[in-house]
Amino acid sequence: RDVVSRDADAAGKFPDYTILPKDEDHTFYLEAKAWTTNLEDGHANQTLSYANSNGKRWAVLTNGRSWRLYDNVIQGRAKDKMVTDVDVKERERMLLFLTAIGKESVCSGGLARYAEDEKRRVEEKQETKRQEEEARRQERLAPVLNGELHDKGIPVLTTFTANAANLSVGT
Repeated sequence: RDVVSRDADAAGKFPDYTILPKDEDHTFYLEAKAWTTNLEDGHANQTLSYANSNGKRWAVLTNGRSWRLYDNVIQGRAKDKMVTDVDVKERERMLLFLTAIGKESVCSGGLARYAEDEKRRVEEKQETKRQEEEARRQERLAPVLNGELHDKGIPVLTTFTANAANLSVGT
């Protein structure tokens, strides 16, 4: 009774699965695609349309290999609303995800906490990537700058060096 397959929603649409249909505050929708189907924005839009039509926050899209959670409260396009994309091969993350979408978790606010944790995880991952890119950029730039600064033929440095002797402290 917690999962209903192909039951018409309030808008007359037929989501693949309605999860917790008797619990209006916690109902969400799961759209299931074939294992060989690559998940695309169009599939996410279809999944989110059920949540939109029925005023629900959460929607799940899966092909069995990849599981995506969408938060319909987030403004923007489907890709902006995606909280997480977990591959079935990521055992620990998959276990956390499946626990989060379980009845007890959804009804106790665990899904919202999971979404916040995922948001922080993604932000930390992006910050780490940004820092790594900056470090690589500095590694590439340092030898170039070092070489340029020691090249006496650079006009800016020639001018600076010529005028540096004329500079006095405090002027």
